[in-house]
Amino acid sequence: MLIDKFLEKAIEIEVDAVCDGDEVFIGGIMEHIEEAGVHSGDSACVLPPHSLNPKVIRTIKDYTRSLARELKVIGLINIQYALLGESVYVLEVNPRASRTVPFVSKATGVPLAKVATKIMIGKKLRDFNLPKEKELSYVLFIWIGVLQS
Repeated sequence: MLIDKFLEKAIEIEVDAVCDGDEVFIGGIMEHIEEAGVHSGDSACVLPPHSLNPKVIRTIKDYTRSLARELKVIGLINIQYALLGESVYVLEVNPRASRTVPFVSKATGVPLAKVATKIMIGKKLRDFNLPKEKELSYVLFIWIGVLQS
């Protein structure tokens, strides 16, 4: 079921995470450069997010953990959110890899696809030496779209 309402002037946020059914590791929270509504295949984003306040980031992390656990995800999950004012809206939840996973992995040094694959064959997140939260001292610009001539 798709319920759609356009949120004018909203900020789009994307999260890549790994879940083992119990624990959730958030690989990265990316802030889209364009307003929400531009297809992620035609967009660009930055990691870490540059304009989100700590309360919004906590909400996004809490929502991500809750959704991954409730959906019983084993492996990668990609969630897209919209922020309008202080309200965080869930746009889309994909229990699969996204095209941003390789970029997040490279930027953070955490091989998300490799970890997720091992999770899918029975390992748990606690079996890996993952950082609690990966704080970046730099900003990564990610162009997701396809350049056309």
